[in-house]
Amino acid sequence: MNQDDHTARPELADRTGWTDTGRSTLPETPSRHSVPELSPAAPPPPPSYQAAPPPPSYQGVPQAAPPFRPRVETKSVALAAVLGFFFGPLGMLYSTVVGAAVMFVVCTFVGFITFGFGLVLMWPICAIWAAVSASATNDRSR
Repeated sequence: MNQDDHTARPELADRTGWTDTGRSTLPETPSRHSVPELSPAAPPPPPSYQAAPPPPSYQGVPQAAPPFRPRVETKSVALAAVLGFFFGPLGMLYSTVVGAAVMFVVCTFVGFITFGFGLVLMWPICAIWAAVSASATNDRSR
């Protein structure tokens, strides 16, 4: 179909956008290669938004921070004594790990030398050491 057919049939000219002069009646759309207009650059921020000046230097001796003291859980002295009495060095693990290791070695040595009879003396020592250690731990946590 060519342009002359549209002039002969006006109903086709309305649907297709062709006129007698050969120009389109459709609005002109931008091509996909056109560049959109850019807005002008934003004005600089007002002076109140600029960086603040550095703080003044401090005069005098700086104060030292208080020493860091980790929070230590309190231990029950009665529970430590009962565990030390019934379980010996293993019960001492509640209040003191190092003391439990020392008493384990001592109890093993004394028990071996005395064929186990020396443990009758060592077991109450474990209970006393566990109670004293729990009390010392509580004193350090205050």
